[in-house]
Amino acid sequence: MTGRWARWSLRRRLSTSFAAALVTVLLIGVAVFMVALSSLLSGGARTSARAQAEQLASIVATGGLSPPAALESVPADGARLQVIDAATGAVLAGSDVIARHQVLSNSRPPPGHEVVVARGGVLLGDDSSTLVTRSARTPDGRLYVVVVSRPHAVEARTFTSATVLLVIGAAIWVLLVLVMVDRIVRRTLRPVMQIHQDVSRISSAGSTERVTVPPSGDEIAALAQTMNDMLDRLTRADTAGRQLISDASHELRSPLATIRATLETAPAAEQATPSSRVLYQEVLRMQHLVENMLTLAKAADPGLQLVAEDVDLDDLVDLELRRLRQSTPLVVSGSVRAARVRGDPARLGQVLRNLTDNAARYAASQVSIDLRSEDGRAVITVDDDGPGIPVQDREAVFERFSRLQPSRDRDAGGSGLGLAIARTLVGKHGGTVIVGESPRGGARFVMSLALAPPDDSPAQGPGSD
Repeated sequence: MTGRWARWSLRRRLSTSFAAALVTVLLIGVAVFMVALSSLLSGGARTSARAQAEQLASIVATGGLSPPAALESVPADGARLQVIDAATGAVLAGSDVIARHQVLSNSRPPPGHEVVVARGGVLLGDDSSTLVTRSARTPDGRLYVVVVSRPHAVEARTFTSATVLLVIGAAIWVLLVLVMVDRIVRRTLRPVMQIHQDVSRISSAGSTERVTVPPSGDEIAALAQTMNDMLDRLTRADTAGRQLISDASHELRSPLATIRATLETAPAAEQATPSSRVLYQEVLRMQHLVENMLTLAKAADPGLQLVAEDVDLDDLVDLELRRLRQSTPLVVSGSVRAARVRGDPARLGQVLRNLTDNAARYAASQVSIDLRSEDGRAVITVDDDGPGIPVQDREAVFERFSRLQPSRDRDAGGSGLGLAIARTLVGKHGGTVIVGESPRGGARFVMSLALAPPDDSPAQGPGSD
């Protein structure tokens, strides 16, 4: 129960808690009312029975009327009346057949006193009744016992009707209150849901979007303001971090270019030392890393402006197929169909270059690139027959400086930034990049972009509204 309760929404928990508390209070109130009403009705019946017994005893005590005549002078009103000879215990008069043939009470109170017996439970029922026994002495000294047995049938019907009406009324009232409470809780939590939607919409720390602060000035408004303050701090930290990367990349460009130029103007390759050749390769690698860091910093900038023009993806894919065939010993295959998208050709070419370089880096012998149109989108699939990527690591490969263990964590010249750049730039174009398992046994990267609208339709480029 605790686990299920914890999985419920706050609105459901609040409504359920209030409903449980309300029903508990109502049950207690209904129980108290039923006991009080039963006591009130049975008290009225007891008072009526005592009055009848006192009236009948007074008439008998005068001695002016015989017991049957005295009994007939008192209205029964649904009660059973009886006069008994106290000396012999014989029934002298009764209001009905049962009262004339069956002794209703064996009590023999002293003259002028009475015995009251209540039959039944705490609550009135059809079998509950009040029995009043009273003694009366005539002037000639004879002693009689007067008995009044009053069933609670009328009171029981009244009690049942009142209880049914109370329960129905309470149920209707509970439903109305619960509906009202649900609306109040929903209205109260509406700012919280707005905060949730706003935060879900904010895609990155550098976003300029902020949480809507409700005008209520309460704790929820304070929470929204606190979240905005936190987002401001994250934005400043993100901006500072990207600026640092950008500045560092710019500063590293010049010395690396100088070192590279110095090495390239050194003595001929046959006279170069092994250390100088290693140094040259490391300089190239450092330049590649610096360029990637600078590109990633620019791509992560929310204010990045992309060129918006029609791009023939089939031309970009053909270019990559030719480049891989010329620059690698791998078996490179492809299936290319015409597909045009709206975007920045240089950035999309960079994305495709990063995906194909990644495939070539880890492929054992084969790489394939396919381009097709599907459901209004251009889909590029890049497959390799390398070690593949475990399911649990398929999101981690798109993180900065990601390195997987053990099969894909080999030093093959990668900077660990190419896939992060690819996903960021494709996201800027409104597309997606995912990774899965290739039929060749390695990794499969799938890039999806919306096809460009027909020439006679208004086109929207990346970042346009």
